[in-house]
Amino acid sequence: MLHQSSEQAEDSCAEHVHIVAALERGDLAAAEQLMHDHLQHVEAGLNKAEVNDPLAPLRQALAPVSAVSAASVVGNAFAAPAKRKKTTSRSVKKQATSAISLTSSQLGES
Repeated sequence: MLHQSSEQAEDSCAEHVHIVAALERGDLAAAEQLMHDHLQHVEAGLNKAEVNDPLAPLRQALAPVSAVSAASVVGNAFAAPAKRKKTTSRSVKKQATSAISLTSSQLGES
């Protein structure tokens, strides 16, 4: 529960008084039922707080992100990088020579 209204706090306090009174009388069945009812009221208040929270989207956006949920949002960003073809120094030299030849021919050089 984010916050209780003063009315909810008064109701909650009254419910506690009735629970304690039932326990003092030794009426365990009534105490159990009163406690059950009280917990349902508390749960309903929690659900109501979630529904009526105008800042809920902001709270969710600013909440810490786990690696698992981040991976589902980002996709494969956290996946291992794909293996690249091993490049040898000979193939690099060949690619560089081709690039230089192409550039030279485009510039009209021999």
